[in-house]
Amino acid sequence: MPPSSVRRGYVDVPFGQVHYRVSGLGPPVVLLHDSPRSSAMHEGLLDALGDEFTAIALDTPGYGASSPLPSEPRPEIVDYAAALGLTLDALGLPPCPVYGFHTSSKIVLQLAADRPDRIGAAILDGLSMPPGPPDEAFIAAYMAPFTLTADGSYLVTQWTKVRDLHRFFPWFRREAASRLPLELPDDRRLHDYAVDLLMAGANYSGAYAAAMRYAALPAVARLRSPTVFLARRADVLYR
Repeated sequence: MPPSSVRRGYVDVPFGQVHYRVSGLGPPVVLLHDSPRSSAMHEGLLDALGDEFTAIALDTPGYGASSPLPSEPRPEIVDYAAALGLTLDALGLPPCPVYGFHTSSKIVLQLAADRPDRIGAAILDGLSMPPGPPDEAFIAAYMAPFTLTADGSYLVTQWTKVRDLHRFFPWFRREAASRLPLELPDDRRLHDYAVDLLMAGANYSGAYAAAMRYAALPAVARLRSPTVFLARRADVLYR
């Protein structure tokens, strides 16, 4: 399908509006992104799936062009899952497959556990389940604040962060032991990633940090919807 087949829209929800991209006609399938990306990352997949499905890619609250969740109390994955349920309801979608990647795999998991009638099938890509409790010091370092500067130097800071997110894990440990065994994406892909991060701005750490604090295993035990777990060997979270 040609790129022009991807259409864009908004749906009203109690916390504001959710922005989405959609392509095709047929049974619906919903696509969610990782943090700090937006539905823009799925444009190629929308084109591919649009031949057989109504493929809908959502911007998570606070990312892309979607309204953020209230900052107080601090939103957790359960809140993002509830927001996803409200969005699917507002779109008038029947139970359908919902794909989540990294951060959004936890959002889909929580919604599938809380509302098994809402998810036709949960597709969880790169669902991380660390062996211990969250390391708050690590989360604070990983989620360095997004701070604007009058001279525009924050643009260089954020571009450097985007580049290092693709070179090291964690990105702030710029040393050989933390180097990822992956080729750096080309400038266009880094640019697209950086644009998404800049659009999220100070909201970029919302769902991102919530995912790091989230314990997935209890929700897995409550699953009743058909669920697919997958992880690419090259995924930084594969281990």
